[in-house]
Amino acid sequence: MGKRTEQTRSFVFWDTVGSGANPIAPFQCVSLADASEVSAAAAAGVREAVAGRLVVPTPVGTKLGVTMATRRIVGVTAGGAWNGDEVLVQSGGVAEVMVNAAVAVDAVLSAVARATRTTAQTPLTNLEEMLLPFDPRAALTYQLCLADDPAPVFNSGASLNEFWYPLGVAMAAATAQYDVIPVELMLGPLVG
Repeated sequence: MGKRTEQTRSFVFWDTVGSGANPIAPFQCVSLADASEVSAAAAAGVREAVAGRLVVPTPVGTKLGVTMATRRIVGVTAGGAWNGDEVLVQSGGVAEVMVNAAVAVDAVLSAVARATRTTAQTPLTNLEEMLLPFDPRAALTYQLCLADDPAPVFNSGASLNEFWYPLGVAMAAATAQYDVIPVELMLGPLVG
């Protein structure tokens, strides 16, 4: 077998949901921040709030008849990060990804759900490697952006020329929400 190649890059995380209070967990889908998110981060004092450097949990909404990513996914967080701090993002190779539900091997995944979870809730209670150093007496809320295998409806009148933003292909099956599985990344928009 050949050597596995992974491509990573450092970005700065911006918490778009918790007004800067929440960190992002590892294994989550992220996208580049848009202009309004960059402006909000700069106004909040994030020093490196510049386009192309700031990432947010991938926005999701209805596209091609299903709920999935509405913005290009740039990668998956390889570790956690506090708001305004650097986060290592994997953008090529095989990444560990947290899923929203059971998925089959070879399923094509996209970001499908954003959520917040506290340190007192699963998956954070049983995946200690997800936690950032913090005072264990306090409850901390993390941002999640989970993947699943949506079934887009292509070639309908409404979907012609609509972009679909895949994450990659599941290399192992997942049996439940919050499972972490290897995914071969295939980032970039596809046209429906």
